Amino acid sequence: MPAVELRGAALLCIKEELLGLTFQGNGQFTFEVLPVTLKAPASKGSSMVAVYNCPSPLVERTEYLKMHKIENEFGETDEESKKIFRFDDLSTSLADDFSLGPCECSAEGYGEAFPVQGQVTVPPGSQNQFNAPPVMLVAGSVTCASSGLVKHILGLSNNADCELMAIKTKSPFFFFGGVMDITVCRLYSVCDELQLEHGSEGQLFGVSFHKTCAIANPEACWNTEKRVEFFTGVTTQAPAGAKGKKS
Repeated sequence: MPAVELRGAALLCIKEELLGLTFQGNGQFTFEVLPVTLKAPASKGSSMVAVYNCPSPLVERTEYLKMHKIENEFGETDEESKKIFRFDDLSTSLADDFSLGPCECSAEGYGEAFPVQGQVTVPPGSQNQFNAPPVMLVAGSVTCASSGLVKHILGLSNNADCELMAIKTKSPFFFFGGVMDITVCRLYSVCDELQLEHGSEGQLFGVSFHKTCAIANPEACWNTEKRVEFFTGVTTQAPAGAKGKKS
């Protein structure tokens, strides 16, 4: 609900609906002067919308420290302070509205501003919502258990062809390599167990069929949040996001 906040000593009394007059009317209003305040016998005024200059609190903090000659423990840049301070709009349900965490997905046009890592790649035009490329899980003489085998294909010339077959059949795992000097492509529906296969040499990949996004800083995400979750079993939560998705 919109509201007008006036600060300072009480000088006059406005009985009209000021917001409506300002945004929907001509901004003209009348008022009553309180005793021992304004000496001028004015009774009319006008209001208009003005844009408030709201610099970053970190910039204000740095300027304040310099003005009062106080040492800035974060140095001359605000890079370190951005890792500590979080900024939130308490009027919304979104947590830390004005801060992007390392485990969160940045907008496509966010660029390389903090905390985005330089090597993070977002496919152009994807709005940072895309199908991730296959991830190599293991290389060598290791495959999935035969119980999850969907299809065994011979004659494919490269790994890309095997990947296409996995996508076509919605197989979340595929193995491409040589078995007894024969090039094979194996598609798997599940891969809960790995098995050592003598005479084989290749690569096992995992395929995701769900839309995903590139997080801002994978290295910082692991160091600050995911490593704690991995060792303690405590699930972290992305600091921002309308639905509070677990990262």
